[in-house]
Amino acid sequence: HWDRLGERQTFIGPSRLDSGAYDLTQILPPSAPIVRGDELWFYYTGLKWRGVFKYIGDYPNGHTEKLPGRDRDCGAVCLAVLRRDGFISLDAGAEEGSVRTGPFALPPGHLFVNADAGHGSLRAELCDAVGNVLASSAALQSDQPRAQVAWDQGELSDLQGQRVSLRFTLRDASLYSYWFATSSIK
Repeated sequence: HWDRLGERQTFIGPSRLDSGAYDLTQILPPSAPIVRGDELWFYYTGLKWRGVFKYIGDYPNGHTEKLPGRDRDCGAVCLAVLRRDGFISLDAGAEEGSVRTGPFALPPGHLFVNADAGHGSLRAELCDAVGNVLASSAALQSDQPRAQVAWDQGELSDLQGQRVSLRFTLRDASLYSYWFATSSIK
């Protein structure tokens, strides 16, 4: 069973025809992305048009002529940049929304999030098996690819190893990923 997320939006698509860019008619896909800080860099080949010359006459006695308006400068290596873990997100608009993870054993370390809450907020709660809140965080109100969650209530170190779930509550925000670690390096 496959769930298609992101409404099948194009990730790297052609540029507008009047833009003068190289990736107008054909895009040759990238290889593996390069992780550069908090971004993923995708190098790909973009072509303005598929041919510079056309064949005139019968093969093999014909000849080629340059197509008008098409110079040899028809392709280039292009760069698409995406925030790390930025392929898909859980989003909430002006109306607050929440999502709760399945249960897991709380690992040691701190909770980190990759979230854009620059125009809203994101809060995290650690819950027991029936949904009772064991710890709650301060609101994150910025766009950060690796923000350490600050806890207002409860102490994670007291709950290590216990079966818990996380509930994220968002308003005008996007949650890309979360993880537990002893440092922000992911």
